[in-house]
Amino acid sequence: MVGGYIYVLVNSSMPGLLKVGKTSREPSERVAELSSATGVATPFIVAFEQWFADCDAAEDYVHTILEQKGVRQSKNREFFRAAPNEVIRVILEAANFLGGVSPETSEIIQDDDFDLLSSEEIDDDFGSSCPPAVMPWDDLLKEADRHYLGYDGYIKDAQEALKLYKDAARLGSIRAYDDIGRCYLFGNNISQDWQKAFQYFKEGAKRGNYYCYSQLAYIFDINEDTENCLKAWGLFFSKRNSGINKELEISGTFPYSCVEYIEFCLRKMIDVEYLAEMRKVGSEIVEIFESSQKSSSESNGYDGDMGRQWRKSMTLDWARENLIARSVPVSSAPSSEEQPSMPQGRVRSTENPGVSDGPERSSPFGKPRRWWWNR
Repeated sequence: MVGGYIYVLVNSSMPGLLKVGKTSREPSERVAELSSATGVATPFIVAFEQWFADCDAAEDYVHTILEQKGVRQSKNREFFRAAPNEVIRVILEAANFLGGVSPETSEIIQDDDFDLLSSEEIDDDFGSSCPPAVMPWDDLLKEADRHYLGYDGYIKDAQEALKLYKDAARLGSIRAYDDIGRCYLFGNNISQDWQKAFQYFKEGAKRGNYYCYSQLAYIFDINEDTENCLKAWGLFFSKRNSGINKELEISGTFPYSCVEYIEFCLRKMIDVEYLAEMRKVGSEIVEIFESSQKSSSESNGYDGDMGRQWRKSMTLDWARENLIARSVPVSSAPSSEEQPSMPQGRVRSTENPGVSDGPERSSPFGKPRRWWWNR
């Protein structure tokens, strides 16, 4: 993090153009340097300057906003065709929003996304501050969602969506890191890059997006890394429980994350934890399982995969028993006359329903799958 100035320069030889840049020195020194090096007929003049604790983050913010307004002359240059008061208003907005506290951007990854990813480890101590009603990236995220999902009459364009998600991340959106990671994870007309997806999920988690931990859990699960998968799920539930971020909860994805966690535990024959948190949305979780079972049954009919239908039915029964009815205590076992269930999240033996088969038996719950939801 480097403190410095965001400046606005004007030059009478360039009518209508403003140069908006940054410097860790006095703006007057930068002006003298530019005026002597560029070879323009007249010198640059400082029209406005504003100090920031992190001038890199501030410049990203200002340039992204101005580019969205369509006033940037060239992608890789600092010239903008806009009224001075319009640019100054954006800089003051950045000063108000950043508040002198900047994102950590040390030791950045040197690629085309160098301004979005850092090489630091996941920070387990990120806060849970609630955002104001309107954030500067809200419109960008809505526009990106329309492009990615193809609703509101938009043609699906994952490339445009990815660009907008990255712009939102540059403005400070932690939700955008989840969106960017999923773009790289699933491809969808974008070059699939699991390593880059992992980096974005990791960075998003470090910055405070606890849903990125559930995405990391999925990647660990796919790679048969059960130990890290469990750690990621544990961090997801603990971070969310320590402080809910309203920006992340707008889309209502928590029940879907719970569904993925439950399926993981049942498939791996691991005790399902965090029941208290999941019971708060127990009816929604059960509805998701019911909808999945119904859609699978309708699509497959009598010729469908009976094993899959059985798995869905058993999972649904587990959710109803443990998240809604709770008629059987978690520690008790079903009687020998009952159809064996899984009150602890483990697959029970049909020969001895009161004894868990243990980790040596392969799970009947198949491979991990990914739930998809519209925001």
